[in-house]
Amino acid sequence: MSFKVDEVYMPLEGKTIKATNKDDIKPLSDLEYTNPLIETVETLFNEALGLLKKKNHDYTPKDDPISNFRLADTLGITSTERAIMVRLMDKITRIAVGLNKDYMVKDEKMKDNILDAINYLGILYYALEVDNNGKGKTSIDIDDTRNNTNDR
Repeated sequence: MSFKVDEVYMPLEGKTIKATNKDDIKPLSDLEYTNPLIETVETLFNEALGLLKKKNHDYTPKDDPISNFRLADTLGITSTERAIMVRLMDKITRIAVGLNKDYMVKDEKMKDNILDAINYLGILYYALEVDNNGKGKTSIDIDDTRNNTNDR
């Protein structure tokens, strides 16, 4: 996988830098700035990653980490990316409903839906950028995708 970012805004430095390789971007662990928001999100993302690893182990073979979503394409139902979007929208809907009323299913927790939504976004990124034969769709303009007549 090639490094495709041309410019990166570095908010802590307040400037945009040219990124010619991964070494130009500081890893999050190298940043000294923190506050309760950053600490909470870091904990949440680490928990989401742990959950993703467990679910991916349980749902897919190691050599095809999104085979469960690809099945929708294989069966002619919809594209892999749209199958991921359906699951993401399930989570977004559950979050929206949960903001307005308590869940009746006691095992259903807002945090679980947020963790799942974070992971579905990561899975979607993987499907678009990595799994797409190295063609990377995440840099495509939205207008380019609207003109694609091959979508189901």
